[in-house]
Amino acid sequence: MVHRATLLSVVVVAGCGRLGFDGVPPVVHEGVEPAACSTYQWTTVAPPDRDLDLSITTMPSSIAVGWVAHADGALFGTMLAPDWSMTTDPSGTMIKTGGWVDASVQYIDGQLVAGEAETGRGAVKYDTMDGAFANDSEFGCPTASYLPKPPMLHAGGDLIAPTVSDTGLSVWQITGWSITGAATTAPSSPATGVAATEVGTEAFIVWPTVDGCNMMTLQNAMTGTSHASAASCDAPRVAASGPSVALVYETAAGVAIVRDDPTTIDPANGTMLAAGATSPRIVFDGVRYWTSYLDASGAVVVGYQDTNGVLRSTQLATKPRHDAYELAIVDHEPWIVGLDASGLAATRLCTP
Repeated sequence: MVHRATLLSVVVVAGCGRLGFDGVPPVVHEGVEPAACSTYQWTTVAPPDRDLDLSITTMPSSIAVGWVAHADGALFGTMLAPDWSMTTDPSGTMIKTGGWVDASVQYIDGQLVAGEAETGRGAVKYDTMDGAFANDSEFGCPTASYLPKPPMLHAGGDLIAPTVSDTGLSVWQITGWSITGAATTAPSSPATGVAATEVGTEAFIVWPTVDGCNMMTLQNAMTGTSHASAASCDAPRVAASGPSVALVYETAAGVAIVRDDPTTIDPANGTMLAAGATSPRIVFDGVRYWTSYLDASGAVVVGYQDTNGVLRSTQLATKPRHDAYELAIVDHEPWIVGLDASGLAATRLCTP
């Protein structure tokens, strides 16, 4: 089912869909290739520069999507209702004026927040805002180059914001929506990115560098252990299932995946997920991992690994740039949300 939304109309083309947040887990038929069961498209979202960084976060009664052009852009966003109708400016609402190369929106601890990396990668800024992207209030500006998606997570009872720079990892503790300093640091070679996820009550952080891959497990903002690998883990994304984690990353040959305990995981032990692919994503739906990537044609491919380790996947029509799409779990189901030449699109995956 494809819904094409413009300023004037919504047209239902074909098929059937499942709307809203009803809390019913989906049924996945093992060994069956997934399919795009419904797609919503908003051609009114048409930023002039499609080489952008896109993020998505679910809220109690809406979905927030944010994006920023890599070339010194302003942070924009839109709100989608549970029926996937757009509730804000159909072309996107400006959240914060230009000066950013990366950004991510997130709903955490009852608050909508955003993190942005400055042009020149000399600092990262953090903001709170209301559910309409208004009343923006900056509450932190640490020296840093990159921030993960999501920008914040919990470690023990602490809310933290990890960042990386030319000197390694810094973990900033957030209290009362204020940052006072780095609670934990882990020196490394110059970093080229960062990813993070919660693993039970702990936090797991991975950051590629110019000469390898670094990982850290945090029990709280000030306590953790780190390890490193000489193997590369470029453009990493990570998700957790119980006490273990799964890491997807780029290599010279394509996208690889490795699963292990967070204290011992090593990209040197990874297996090839998709040759010639780039821009990996990974999420856990409560039962299985879903992964996605951009294939050699630039199209999004998304799927899951069945109980035999076989990747069951499907190619979508969406062809975003490297950072202009996300794989997310919305109402227990995997969705691809991306912004390409045709506008903003959201596609639900299912196994027919």
